Amino acid sequence: MPDAETYLLPQRAYLLSYRDQALPVRRVALRDSRDHFDAVIDSVSRHEAQLGLLGLIGDAMQTLEDVGTMASAMMVGLAGLPFYVRATAYDPSDVNNFFAQIHKRDPDYFLRLCGFWFEGLSMHDFFELRPPLSVAERAAFDAAEEATAKLVAEHLGNLAREWERYRRFFHAYKHASLVANPDDVEILDEDGEPVEGIVIWARRRDEAAVGNHATMPLPDIAEHIESVGKLAIDMASHLVETRLGIFDIIDFKPDGAVETKPLRGTPWEFWMRREDVGSKNLELLAGRGVVLAEPTP
Repeated sequence: MPDAETYLLPQRAYLLSYRDQALPVRRVALRDSRDHFDAVIDSVSRHEAQLGLLGLIGDAMQTLEDVGTMASAMMVGLAGLPFYVRATAYDPSDVNNFFAQIHKRDPDYFLRLCGFWFEGLSMHDFFELRPPLSVAERAAFDAAEEATAKLVAEHLGNLAREWERYRRFFHAYKHASLVANPDDVEILDEDGEPVEGIVIWARRRDEAAVGNHATMPLPDIAEHIESVGKLAIDMASHLVETRLGIFDIIDFKPDGAVETKPLRGTPWEFWMRREDVGSKNLELLAGRGVVLAEPTP
């Protein structure tokens, strides 16, 4: 077991701070920026509406950046140091590289990202379950882990595409709200007719240059990007919760000693489609305390 003072407790503190402080703020910020956009969309000034949209994009993409930073640190880190050190030493290339490589990752990568495997070993090999898992129960847990890794891979693939699509808008938001005033710049279709959308200025240029644009009605962009932000929040929450669960079975003694508690259920977070697991496996999992939320109507 890693040293409590150097590894375990600081890592737990990082995860708790993100869960209890950062995530609530991300949720409130996303809701607030959507409310603001809805309040200004019918403004006489189209520039004001575009600035409101950029704020919504910024708050949605902030959690995507969190996911990329956190997941990259969990999977790469710094040699000899717990992952939170890398997560707090921000490097924008970590986020870009993480999302750019997602489509190339094999299933084992996502099993490790979800906390089910470590250094080639299943987490079941590290912790004792009482009573021990039967062969059928172990197969059910394996199925749940694989289904979770599959869904996480799909969601991260979607987030990766959205990061590539909107990251320049995010950077424009963070660097002085670099939105081109529609009185100065407009988007034209192939016939030369103006279409609704938003244009941002490129950064780090000696002269004004268009950096990126989106060509949908602003309310449609807002609806889409808000859903992206909500998915990113769910992803960040999953990555944090599944690792925090492991600390529930670690007993920290007053003298600094660390012991593991026998497991009756499971500390791991599953995020999966029922059809990817099967009804029989779901019954076995329920017998071990794994109860899935009811499907949304």
